[in-house]
Amino acid sequence: MTFDIASGCPSNQALQMLDAADLDLLRPHLATVEMVRSSVLSEAGAALNYVYFPHGGSVSITVGLSEGEMIEVAVLGQLVPIANISRREHDGP
Repeated sequence: MTFDIASGCPSNQALQMLDAADLDLLRPHLATVEMVRSSVLSEAGAALNYVYFPHGGSVSITVGLSEGEMIEVAVLGQLVPIANISRREHDGP
């Protein structure tokens, strides 16, 4: 996890909103992972293994269409933790 050197705060806005005690509980479980463009963080229907707290940039949520095309349905940034937010068809609304 990266921190702003001057303030000592985490660089992710969602983590910045936590009080110190809650952040201290999470700290042993956090690691910085280098992402490259077009990285796949999760596949639809896959088990949740990780939650990502972006430091910068954005993450696109895409959906594959039956014609083979991909469309972007959401763009998330530093304020939103990224997890496998897709749902399986049988899960219901």
